[in-house]
Amino acid sequence: MGFIRLIRLFNLVIIALTMFGVRLYLSQFNPEVEVVTLPFLLLVVSTVFIAAAGNIINDYFDVRADRINRPKKVVIGRSIKRRWAIVLHWIFNIIAVLIGLYLSWLFKSVQLLLILFAATVLLWWYSVSLKKKPIIGNVVVSLLSVLVLYLSLLLVELEFPIANMLDVSLIDKVFFVPIFRVVFAFMICAFMQNLAREIVKDVEDVKGDLAIRAKTLPMLIGGKKALQLVALLVLIFPVYYFVNVVFTISNFNWLKGMPITLAALMNLVIVIIVFVAKEETVVRISKVLLKLSMVLGLLYLFIVQ
Repeated sequence: MGFIRLIRLFNLVIIALTMFGVRLYLSQFNPEVEVVTLPFLLLVVSTVFIAAAGNIINDYFDVRADRINRPKKVVIGRSIKRRWAIVLHWIFNIIAVLIGLYLSWLFKSVQLLLILFAATVLLWWYSVSLKKKPIIGNVVVSLLSVLVLYLSLLLVELEFPIANMLDVSLIDKVFFVPIFRVVFAFMICAFMQNLAREIVKDVEDVKGDLAIRAKTLPMLIGGKKALQLVALLVLIFPVYYFVNVVFTISNFNWLKGMPITLAALMNLVIVIIVFVAKEETVVRISKVLLKLSMVLGLLYLFIVQ
């Protein structure tokens, strides 16, 4: 259980499902695209291993803060020794980069290797330094979540260049826009949702961050203002979504678009509670709703057939 908590198994499952979701979504527009191939499975394994390694090293450098913020959930130094955490971190990263090296050789493209290697470096840098700085650490983690979607799209382009998923004639059946625009919209929303979630976590972890001399955003502007910024970030998605659906899509399929609609409504609930509830309540509820909103958005990729 300690190992599962350390690697954050639920988050890793969400990463894998996101990659499968993008793949499934793209496959419905061109019969050339296979949902499951060996290169794709290898890419999923590589991405999940990098994320797991990032979670491990983050906890490794966060032990002191976590003993204050969440003492019952500390794993490193208790159920898993510190040296074994480092060993696992390096094993996962080495396997991931080697897979990236193979895929880059297979498709004669260095881009995959560069992205995977950059992710390992950024996660280490984040854990050691960036997370202690205001906003920049939050932005880095949020950008890495976008790379999960981008890698899925990139591999399809490399595996099936004849399919040309960037073709503007390939139209989404619910939103009636080119499918690449839907994928890029998911990237933008993933960035905004994860950025909001990272700020909420910083609000929750202020006491522990003080102990390690971090200077996160809530410590600079206060928890209340940081949560108001979260409200602004999560408001962008539902406003953009409902304005476009109501005013530009006359025959919108509300049934197939239901997961996105529910995700947007979740964000509106977060905005409301930010201004009506106490800080502790906002943090507790918004963490759950942000995660649920992301899962609902992911569900769209699986059901829109």
